[in-house]
Amino acid sequence: MFKAKIMKRIIFITSLFLVLFSCGNDTQLYSRYKELSKGGVWDKSEEVFFKVNVKDPSKLYDMKITFRHLVGFAYKDLNIKVTEVSPSKRESVSEYSLKIVDENGDYLGGEAMSIIDCENVVETKKSFSEKGTYIFKVEHLMDVPSIEYALELGLIINESN
Repeated sequence: MFKAKIMKRIIFITSLFLVLFSCGNDTQLYSRYKELSKGGVWDKSEEVFFKVNVKDPSKLYDMKITFRHLVGFAYKDLNIKVTEVSPSKRESVSEYSLKIVDENGDYLGGEAMSIIDCENVVETKKSFSEKGTYIFKVEHLMDVPSIEYALELGLIINESN
């Protein structure tokens, strides 16, 4: 019963965040969040996919990975692997360490009712070599089979200034 109330609250707050962050932005190429494993656990076997349609490969972009988690997340960093597949099926793999906690032990990002949105810029001035749909596959590289208190993963790509 208690878990059901918490999950309803999490779903409500997540929906609110999605509405607030989905407002239009002319320089935004892509912005999506994907729910991780049910119940706030991200299993190592679970891969998260994002499909990004690039219409203008002549532009440069900044890429951010967002991680939505609950208070109680036990790690200072979240290590992930991102596999990018181009429209012509060329693959490139990058590994990132997302900062979750600062040097004072405080969570990075905005907090609302025990939910924290942590945003990390992982690439600036990123270029795409061709027009079309790119697929980004994200998986965690942590030394544990599953991560607790993990809610959603997001990908945001904006035009560089």
